Amino acid sequence: MENKVVNTPNVGNPNEPDKKYSFLELLRTIGPGAVVCATIIGPGTVTTCTLAGVNFEYALIWAAIFATIAAIILQMISSRLGIASGRSLGEVIYDTYDGTWLRYLFAVIIFVCLGFGNSAFQSGNMAGAVLGIKAVVDISTPVAALIIAAIAFALLWTGKTQMIEKIMTVLVFVMVILFVITAVVVKPDFGRMAAGLIPRIPSGAILVTIGVIGTTVIPHLLFLHSSLTSKKWANRNIHNALIESNFDTIFSMVLCGLITICVIITGASMFGSGVTIANGLDMAKQLEPLAGSWARYVFGIGLFAAGITSSLSAPMSAAYALCSVMRWSTDMKDKKFRIIWIIVLLAGTLVTASGYSPVTVILSAQAFNGIMLPISAIILMIMANNKQALGEYSNNRKWNILGVLVILVTIVLGIRTLYNVLPTLFG
Repeated sequence: MENKVVNTPNVGNPNEPDKKYSFLELLRTIGPGAVVCATIIGPGTVTTCTLAGVNFEYALIWAAIFATIAAIILQMISSRLGIASGRSLGEVIYDTYDGTWLRYLFAVIIFVCLGFGNSAFQSGNMAGAVLGIKAVVDISTPVAALIIAAIAFALLWTGKTQMIEKIMTVLVFVMVILFVITAVVVKPDFGRMAAGLIPRIPSGAILVTIGVIGTTVIPHLLFLHSSLTSKKWANRNIHNALIESNFDTIFSMVLCGLITICVIITGASMFGSGVTIANGLDMAKQLEPLAGSWARYVFGIGLFAAGITSSLSAPMSAAYALCSVMRWSTDMKDKKFRIIWIIVLLAGTLVTASGYSPVTVILSAQAFNGIMLPISAIILMIMANNKQALGEYSNNRKWNILGVLVILVTIVLGIRTLYNVLPTLFG
């Protein structure tokens, strides 16, 4: 009979003395936060924020800033849970409610949020990679989707997480540099940008607004981050581990926020020009101030790279979350783990190959994740207040207030999105 896991806090390494860190020392400890950042900066971010800039100029910069702050708050709570408990969020849920009906309820909720949510997210990722390929090569959408699926399948099947993480980080690096430099080259209007700091939702912008938030604060990353931190900082002095992890999270999320804002700024350079964003070539125009006639190729390669990185993370995150909440093996070569990520990858491939507008698929996927975010955040907050699992590192009043504020804002935006979108969907 399998021994029941006791839901107790991680004792850490009492023999490791508390440390004081220099900035360079903290930079060398960056890990899980960088993976989260590489996952966020995918085609969903590029497409959604480009639409925000092209259609509403700088008006939604506030949404990018809110998303960055929300991501810092929730990802810091997630990483602290992983370090303090020594387990992922899904494993803490299992151990807390093992033997009760609540475990199955949480499992169903997580399956719906992350199973369907990641499948939608995967569709957006693959659609973005398709846009990248088609910006460079004249190829049919189904063929492009199969090529992307084959690359993602081959890499995930290896089960080598460190290799996958390195590939994700390297591939997205070019996109980071391109958009930051281009945002400077297009010479934005700082007066209009300042007006975009004031929260408001222009007419017709609700779907894009929730998309901007949903592309930065991604539900499945709350599960993935806790899993990565529990492994990276295992058997360490918890005080030191939290200092390193907090820096890792804040530095990486601020970088994501900067990139998101830069994409909005570059998109805003086409505001009022009559440009309609329907494909990769349309989005590539925002890089013309930097890359000139090479913009389509530079953008295509960058968007393809961003699509591949995110196409790896969504299936992997879904498998980590669902396997951990059921206490199945999270070994990437385990049969159940592979079945889950294959299903998510297959769902994304079918939607992408179906011929739906890639831009519509991407924006819808980001909005769907934004709507699902409050549910995942509520689950995280419940577990972060579990004193039996986290001991003295469970949420205090400050973190509860911050978490609740984020949840309330996302709930309001999610309700507004449903109110505006459902009548359109059902006539």
